[in-house]
Amino acid sequence: MLVGSLDCFPDLELLDPTVDIHAMFLHYNNLYFEDSLGACSVEWSSKRMTSCGGVCEFRGGGCTIKLSEPLLKFRPVADIKAVLLHEMIHAHNFLVGSKDDGRDGHGSVFQAHMRRINACRDPDPLRPLEGYNITIRHSMLDEVAYYQNHHWSCPRCGHLVRRAMNRPPQEADCWRRAGPACADPRCGWHVHLRHCGGTYVKVKEPEGYKPKTLRREEAGKQQAGPSSAALPGPTPAATPPAGHRPITGYFQPAPSHGATAGSSSHRNPDSIVSAASNNTAANVQGQHNPRGGSKLRSRTPDGCEEDIHSRRAKLAAAALARFQAVPPRPPSRPPASPHPGQETIIDLT
Repeated sequence: MLVGSLDCFPDLELLDPTVDIHAMFLHYNNLYFEDSLGACSVEWSSKRMTSCGGVCEFRGGGCTIKLSEPLLKFRPVADIKAVLLHEMIHAHNFLVGSKDDGRDGHGSVFQAHMRRINACRDPDPLRPLEGYNITIRHSMLDEVAYYQNHHWSCPRCGHLVRRAMNRPPQEADCWRRAGPACADPRCGWHVHLRHCGGTYVKVKEPEGYKPKTLRREEAGKQQAGPSSAALPGPTPAATPPAGHRPITGYFQPAPSHGATAGSSSHRNPDSIVSAASNNTAANVQGQHNPRGGSKLRSRTPDGCEEDIHSRRAKLAAAALARFQAVPPRPPSRPPASPHPGQETIIDLT
């Protein structure tokens, strides 16, 4: 049975494809920083972070540590631990309010924490066999150069600039944003401008590389498709099946001007009821009700009065009788015959 940690097998660190940086962060926060990094988080970076091993971003009262996934995926786990501890020192100094005397955050305060962790011999199951090797600058130069496939050269002085993105050298590269008055010796743009003043020319790019604008144009053409494609026309009207006729075939045209209401035996029942209601409303008179209010009544040509509701009921019955005189539409299948003794009921409501 294997007892102890795997630190005695350094080659196994090179084979670990799933490094849990969150578990590492919690372990180091408790062991080396006294749980002072509660307002800090850790995550892998995007594929565009190819110039440094890690960064610590400060926002509001907290911070986020981002480890470079493109660079560290080529390195052993010991380097991932060293980069994580490096950024955790930056986060600790920010959260506890320690002021470092270094311009880039790597002054005496940072170096004191760096030496303390490198020299610590307290029990640590995550410590590599050779110990931690936290440094101020990383040594992943080959990994950085692997992604720098865009090259610009100055024809006058021969200065070469390599980058991972298609972004030519320009004044915006000055990290101090001081303009022409920048005197920082680490600012490559202004140093070259003062000593040479030549114009950079692109001399190398990845094989098959296309600028972003060209890729967008090609993607737009593919989405638009061929311009000669025929547009869809209107959908033709559906043809009714054999033996069927439209609903308008069950009614005859309205009578011409001057024709009497009863000149046609096949009329729309709705028009009959509407006409009857209009004729009835013309004869409506108001009669006083002894109990209060008024009662609507109509007077027939014979002189006898009857309730208007009874009159309307008769008109509706006459309209229904005329409508039923129209021959029904032939059914698609014979209706089921009622059972013996069963009465057929027609609901007129």
